[in-house]
Amino acid sequence: MSTNKRDKKRLSNRYKRIRAVLFLLLFAVILITLFSERELSGFDRSSMKEIGDPNAKVPELKAEGAELYCVNMEEAIYQKNADEKIDPYSITKILTCYIALENLEPDEMVTVSEHAATPLEDGTTIWLKEGEKISVKDLLYGAMLESGNDAATALAEAVSGSEEKFADVMNEQAKEWGCENTHFVNANGWKNKNHYTTAHDFAIITARCFENEELCEIAMTEEYTSDATNMSEARTFESHTLSGKKIENLVGGKTGGWTSKDMSLAVKFKKGNLEGVVVVLRTPKRKNDVNKLIAVSQDLTPGYTVTEEGSEVCEARVKGGKTTKTKLCASETINAYPKDHKRKGIKVKFDRDKIEAPVKAGTVVGTYTVYENEDKLQTGKLMAMEDIEKGWFPSAFYISNRTTALLGAVIILWMLLLAVLKRTNI
Repeated sequence: MSTNKRDKKRLSNRYKRIRAVLFLLLFAVILITLFSERELSGFDRSSMKEIGDPNAKVPELKAEGAELYCVNMEEAIYQKNADEKIDPYSITKILTCYIALENLEPDEMVTVSEHAATPLEDGTTIWLKEGEKISVKDLLYGAMLESGNDAATALAEAVSGSEEKFADVMNEQAKEWGCENTHFVNANGWKNKNHYTTAHDFAIITARCFENEELCEIAMTEEYTSDATNMSEARTFESHTLSGKKIENLVGGKTGGWTSKDMSLAVKFKKGNLEGVVVVLRTPKRKNDVNKLIAVSQDLTPGYTVTEEGSEVCEARVKGGKTTKTKLCASETINAYPKDHKRKGIKVKFDRDKIEAPVKAGTVVGTYTVYENEDKLQTGKLMAMEDIEKGWFPSAFYISNRTTALLGAVIILWMLLLAVLKRTNI
């Protein structure tokens, strides 16, 4: 083979190798461009903002003992003499009714004893009569709404046979929940030197009792009319807790009191995703004190703002659009209060709709759900953050106008380069 032929063959092989490399480069550019076009951003856990300040100022309370307790984290957020032993009075009936609900059927009939029917001096009563047959349900409403001491005693006897034995059950339950500074001797909260609790203990008792949804329903009833009995016409009970000054964000609660200057109140509330309990003991301003603590509860409680209304949370693909990705924002501000105070257990899952251009900013295009350790907290809506017009033909395959133009330019440059290489015999 002549030298000229060998040189031409080497040049031809070199051109083929260069062309192969350029083909690979072109293919890589196309793949990278298309992949970046399809890649979507997910939820960034580091974007969550810390909230709550344990040192936030609390308005002055009149209560001698008080506690704000976070149910989510199962811990006290604010305390004032929270371990001081104080008379609970009629908030005792929260535990009485809880135990009754756990042990009796609502339609079960109770025969009122002489002991239960004997009025306590100046105490609240629903005027039960000895030998009267009345349902457990009516007694529950009578105890929780009207704060009937006789109704509470009748429930205690229906559960345990006597009020003394029922008090033993109450004390066992309190100890099981870790309440070491509480002792009950009756079912209604009548004043007794051996009948006492603390703001901290009763916050735990209130939180546990109002896990019972039926008890919450009873506590949140403003007015209830009982059935007529064998010895009485129908009775109408009105809630002491819900009457008068409104308690904010209430889920359930019960008042208690001995004099106008010595009153108690225990409530459960829900404010956003924050579930809490407030207990105030020995106060002349029980509802004012409770509302003050509920008002600052979110300021005091440590947690995280997971999503903020109007803020970006993720992206979604858009079929047929000038651009084929759009940023999505949250419709709700959702807070979480993890028990371990860490954000690692908080997750956000997205359910994005199939989106086709044109799209208007603010259009709802799916939902998102916030979870804490697999427990569902709250669901919000995903909304488009920008207007998106219809795109060129490739946008039907999720290729934006910009990417189409870029790929076209790359291919033209590649062809020009090949032509130059061929003409110069490189």
